[in-house]
Amino acid sequence: MVINRKNETSGRKRDTIVFLYKFPMSKVYADVLNFDLFLSAGYNLILLDMSRIFYPNVYKNYYSGRDEYIVKRDWFIECSTKKKAISWIKKYADNSWFYVLHHSYVRGIDEWWLFSVLKRYKCHYLLAEILNVPERNNQQVYSVNHYLKVFQVLGRFELIRFVRGISSRIFIYLLGLDFLVRTPAFCFGSGSISLNMFRRLYPKSEVISIPNINYRKYYITVLQGDQSRNDKVPKYKYILYIDQSVFDSPDHNLLGLNTIDKDIFFKKINDFFECIEDVTGKKVVISGSPKYSYKGHEYGGREIIYNKTPELTYHSEMTIAHSTSAIDYAILAYKPLVLLKIDGFSDNIIQDIQRYAQALQKTALSSNEVLDPAKVDLFSRVDRDMYDRYISNYLTTESFSCSFVDVIINKFGESN
Repeated sequence: MVINRKNETSGRKRDTIVFLYKFPMSKVYADVLNFDLFLSAGYNLILLDMSRIFYPNVYKNYYSGRDEYIVKRDWFIECSTKKKAISWIKKYADNSWFYVLHHSYVRGIDEWWLFSVLKRYKCHYLLAEILNVPERNNQQVYSVNHYLKVFQVLGRFELIRFVRGISSRIFIYLLGLDFLVRTPAFCFGSGSISLNMFRRLYPKSEVISIPNINYRKYYITVLQGDQSRNDKVPKYKYILYIDQSVFDSPDHNLLGLNTIDKDIFFKKINDFFECIEDVTGKKVVISGSPKYSYKGHEYGGREIIYNKTPELTYHSEMTIAHSTSAIDYAILAYKPLVLLKIDGFSDNIIQDIQRYAQALQKTALSSNEVLDPAKVDLFSRVDRDMYDRYISNYLTTESFSCSFVDVIINKFGESN
């Protein structure tokens, strides 16, 4: 069943898109969202930055030391209070589409006020899973448990145990109704897992397939682009390490997640690089994270190249990564992939690596393990069938020559 809400308003054309975001906007994410495409389609844009509401004590540290990471537009509105955010939502409720950027499947307990406001003013909003990664599978369970913490405290009572046993299913069911909060008009999913999850959670919403953002970037830069080695890609055979500035990630800092001491990280990973270079006879090249500016010596003087991850992956002999979503490029290029654990990583990083390993049915490699040609050969094997299943599950269920933004704009045009 698809929701039909055309009669809920006076028939005014929705010519504005209001982006709702609980985090500070970064240049990396702004590039992904490609605001210019929305503007060129004739839409007015408003972004409500609610990071001060959700992270009042730490949002200022998000850009610390990263001036180039900051992105501002004259239509970005900083909302320091719920009252201010609500007033803006009310103002644009009748003639706008609302795009909840920070959200995919389910709602956190701190977000219910926002979705209740969307219901109060009958706002037409969408959810989109544009970067579907393995840990999202557990997000639903995590969120349900988050809501039921009170039951854990009272778990000694048999009635409460019974309630906890059925609450998960009841809660998921209620998410799909307009009873507590407003159901999204559209749910956009990349890959079969997100599409099926949206259909399960929001049976009244229209669920639409879109390409994962990494699939789109790989399509443009590699499949549709020049596959020869350009000036940025080394001419020699190399092993690619996809850096994710795991020791100093803005997102981890904002969420208060521990990762690893910087000095320990570089000591251990450079030792590992020396070892794999000795065994394979191939140099390690670094695909630098856009979230961190390196001076050049951190990786033992190895070449660091920025903003070329798809191309670098395509031409590499092997890819090494931890838990970055850029692992998708290695899957799309059918490259051997080493999921690397480093002694000293926090539990949350190890869990992310293990989720990727589980999704790919691979064994993660510890940097402390002794490397020999036989072990390297084992990790050099590619299970193409497993890679294809990963692509279908997490990246796309069909071929796309357009971006997810094009699909969203097209759907808005059909519904206006």
